[in-house]
Amino acid sequence: MQKERLTEIAGKAFDLSNTLEYTMSIRFIPNGFCFIVHARKSDELLYFMEVAEPGKSSAEVLEGYRQKHPVLQAQYLNVQFLDEDSVYELVPMGIFQESDALSVWKLTHGELDASLSLHVDSLKILDVNNVYALSSDFVQTVRSVFPSARFVNRQSVFIQTSVMENRRHSESNLFLNLHNGFVDVVVAVNSKLQMANTFSYRNVDEFLYFVLGIYDLFGLDQYKSVASVSGWVDEELMVAMKRYLKNVRIAMKPLSIVGDAFEKVEAPERYQNLLNIPLCVL
Repeated sequence: MQKERLTEIAGKAFDLSNTLEYTMSIRFIPNGFCFIVHARKSDELLYFMEVAEPGKSSAEVLEGYRQKHPVLQAQYLNVQFLDEDSVYELVPMGIFQESDALSVWKLTHGELDASLSLHVDSLKILDVNNVYALSSDFVQTVRSVFPSARFVNRQSVFIQTSVMENRRHSESNLFLNLHNGFVDVVVAVNSKLQMANTFSYRNVDEFLYFVLGIYDLFGLDQYKSVASVSGWVDEELMVAMKRYLKNVRIAMKPLSIVGDAFEKVEAPERYQNLLNIPLCVL
């Protein structure tokens, strides 16, 4: 029988009596959840926790820990819940108001299923809105634990922080985030978003087809442009990419986040969007 898996890291600066000045960012994982606590004033990661209990749903594990864990019971400046799975649509801000969300959804997906609710993230620095649909049951489950939780779509975080990262480099960048047989793709050139999309792939050949096709479409230099990979990185995919591309790397740590807690997080590329949420003003 598999046992509970628990990782808990507290930074030296974490103060449980001061959580009203902190933000909490949280997401579900299979059979559990993980979250970070971040101090905005110092831009510091103060606390990281991941827990999974085989045989239980993520919601069950979260509810159980909320009842007994003081860090989860504390009150925060705000709580953000990272949505990792939903379908999304990007719309230029200049032709869109939040009241247009349903019309946008109908145009691309047809009638909104009664079991879904629409949400909008505004990526103000890019003049883009992200419209996505969440299960109403999922929303209700999260808000039964954190009533004031604000939802944020993974692609909103990924797009914004990818463009911010591109500003640190003179060359064009391709950003890839892997999750459950899907890859989120962002192309940024001269600090501007050129492409954001999500593809499903079944094998290495399909993955390479998408990646090399993007290099060709945008005229990216296979020797100079950097391909940065985050999420659940597959070594086989990395080896395949490196056969054709000179600069392939595991995603770097978040742009400015500091703190001794961060340095102890294993494989931080798996949590790239979660760790980057505090850097996004959505």
